[in-house]
Amino acid sequence: MACPDHFLYGVSNLEEAVATIEAETGLKATPGGRHENIGTRNAFIGLADDMYIELLAPDPEQSRDASVASILYALPENGLIGWCARSDNLDALATAYVESNTSDIIGPTNWRRHLPDGGAIDWQLLHVSPSPIGALQPFFINWGETPHPTENLHPQGACTTFSLTSPHTTQLKSHLEAAQLDIEQSAGPENSIVLKVDTGRSIVTLKSVSPLPFPLMPNGGNAS
Repeated sequence: MACPDHFLYGVSNLEEAVATIEAETGLKATPGGRHENIGTRNAFIGLADDMYIELLAPDPEQSRDASVASILYALPENGLIGWCARSDNLDALATAYVESNTSDIIGPTNWRRHLPDGGAIDWQLLHVSPSPIGALQPFFINWGETPHPTENLHPQGACTTFSLTSPHTTQLKSHLEAAQLDIEQSAGPENSIVLKVDTGRSIVTLKSVSPLPFPLMPNGGNAS
C-alpha cells in the first residue's frame, strides 16, 4: 500500500549543511525550492530505487515563527527528523488507518513547492496525528501527475539500512502494519532513526536528532 519515498534531514542553515555534508560524505545536494506558509526551503540528495534525502531548512525570507521553520530553528543539531512514504491512493490509506484504530488522520491535503525558476509543483499529503512513536510514524505522499523528484536527480548511493527504534514497539508495529510498510524495527530507550547509504566509496550513516521532534504537522494542513 505504501513504500519509502524520502527521508527528512533537518538543518538550521541550508547552505552550511549542504557544504558540510558534501565535504564529509561526498553527497552533493541539488537545490529544491520554497514551501510558503510553513517557512521552509530544501535541497535534495538522490538515492537509488526512487528515493531521496530532503535537506529541510528554515527559509530566511519567511517568518521565523512559521509552523515548521520554528521547529527547525530550535533543533539541537542537524539530523534526521522524519520520513515520508509514497502511495498512489491516499484515500484508501486514510481508511486503513481509521479502520485499524491506530490514529486519527489529517488529509489528504494539497501542497505546492515554488521552484527557483519561478515554476511550481504540486502533490498531496496525508498526515497521521501524533502518538507515542512521534516522528517514527511517516507521513504519506501522492505525487499524482507531478514527476517524481528523482527523475531530475542523479542517484548518489543506495539505501542499505533504514531502521526505527522505539520504546513503544507495539504502537510502532501497528502503525507500520496499517500502511503495509515492512521496515526494520527494534526496541530502545528513545525514538530514533538510522539511515545508511552505500555511495560505492563508503557507507554513510545518518542519524536522527535527539530528542526527535514531534512530526512536522502543518498549521491548517495546507501549504501553497
